[in-house]
Order: sequence, then structure tokens, then C-alpha cells
Amino acid sequence: IEQARDRQMELRQALDALEHANRQLTLLNENMANYRLVAEQAQRTKMAFLPKVSHEFRTPLNMIIGLVDLLVETPEIYGDPLSPKLREHLEIVRRNCEHLSSLVNDVLDLSQVEAGRMALHYQRFGLAEVIKRALTVVQPLMDKKHLSLSVRVPADVPEIDGDRTRIAQVIVNLLKNALSASSAAGRPGAEVDVKLRDGCAEISVFDYGTGVSAEAAKSLFAPFSKSARGGMGLGLAICQRIATTLGGSLSWENRDSAGAIFKFTVPLAKEGSLP
Repeated sequence: IEQARDRQMELRQALDALEHANRQLTLLNENMANYRLVAEQAQRTKMAFLPKVSHEFRTPLNMIIGLVDLLVETPEIYGDPLSPKLREHLEIVRRNCEHLSSLVNDVLDLSQVEAGRMALHYQRFGLAEVIKRALTVVQPLMDKKHLSLSVRVPADVPEIDGDRTRIAQVIVNLLKNALSASSAAGRPGAEVDVKLRDGCAEISVFDYGTGVSAEAAKSLFAPFSKSARGGMGLGLAICQRIATTLGGSLSWENRDSAGAIFKFTVPLAKEGSLP
């Protein structure tokens, strides 16, 4: 009887402890739900704030860029010719304004992607055409820094379905990233290689930089990351999100010799697959 009484007491204590644990668990779940609501609200606030502020930046920036362009390209309308030193300073102003404008555009793109509101315009087109367009965009950077770029695209590469502008944006960002990494390491340029794998076109962009360190790799595709490869860490973050939105992927690996490889895959066109 005493043993049964002891067992009954132990059981009652265990039930009390279980009830207390259940109350604690319920309280934790309620707190977690509240924290989730706060986090979601903060995310929505951030997503609403970034486009608004970015648009406010864009208007005066475009005005400054337009006026500087007018000063540099047609100084005669102001009477006196520009001195070499003034022209040099105006070029610096223009470069920095254009850089800031590109950052504003990156912030807008990132906010659209994270909010699920990035508009995609699907069409069927040739990949070689898009790569050629991307090369035209980065040509001034290559000429200025005396960099070379070799491109290997199969003559028989099939067409792809996707957003021509967004795919070109990813390729341009990867090319700029590669050329900047190579020039920073004192190397001559970069390479682009296109292969067909598993129903996708794999666009590999090779650079000759110092590669990606283990520390930088942890947040390579994270926006606003200090350990990203230069800048604000927006370019690669946007590229990865665009790639996954289009049904492809963006990955990287260090080269055995020097530098890194970024691989952008995009699905090939399929009969009747165009949205």
C-alpha cells in the first residue's frame, strides 16, 4: 500500500510537471507567433520603405547625371571651355553618380524579388545574342582597364525560354564581377564558357582573381554583406534570386589555379513551355 501510495504521488508530480511544461510550451508558441508577426511586419515595412527611398534618390541623381553630361559633352553652351582639371573632376562626379544610380537600381530589384513582385517577360530567344549584348555593356570596362575576355558559345546551342532583360542582367553582373576580380589581382581578364547540361544552358564565368575565401563564402549571396566580393553585396544576391525565379540556379567554386567560377544555369526552350 505504501509503495502504491508512493507511486501515486510520483505519478501526480509527473502529471503536474507535464502540465507545467505544456503551459510553458503554449506560452512559447504564442510568443513565437507574436515574434513572427513582428518580423513579417518589419519585412513588409522594409520592402515598402526601400522602393520609396530609392525613387526619391533616383530623381535628383538623374538630374545631376544629366547636367554633368551636358557640361562635359557640350561645354560651349556655357561660354568658356572646360579646363582639363575641371573636366577630370566632372568625370569623377559622373562616375560616382552612375555608381550610386546602379546601387539604387539594385536595391529596387532586390525589393521586388523579395516581395515576389518582379515582373518577368518570357520570350524565346538565342543565348548567343544575349551574351553578345552583355559584352557590349562591359566593353568600356574592358577597354579602360585593358582587360581581355574570351567567349566560347557552341554554334548549335538551342534557344531558351526566359526574360531576356533579366538573363542579360545576370550575365552582365557576373562579367563585371569577374573582370573586377581579375584586374584587382593584376590579371589580364576573364572567360565565358557555355555548355549544355540536363536540359539547361550552363553559362560559366571564370575570373583570375584570388578566389572566394571561406569567410566570404558564408554570405556570398547575402544582400548588404560586408564579406561579399566588393560593393554592397547586392549584385550576386540579385543574380541568384533572378536565376532561381527563372527556374535555374547560380553557384560558384574556386579554381584550382587561381580565381573562381560562377555558373549560371537557365532552362532550354521546350515545346509548348513558353508561359
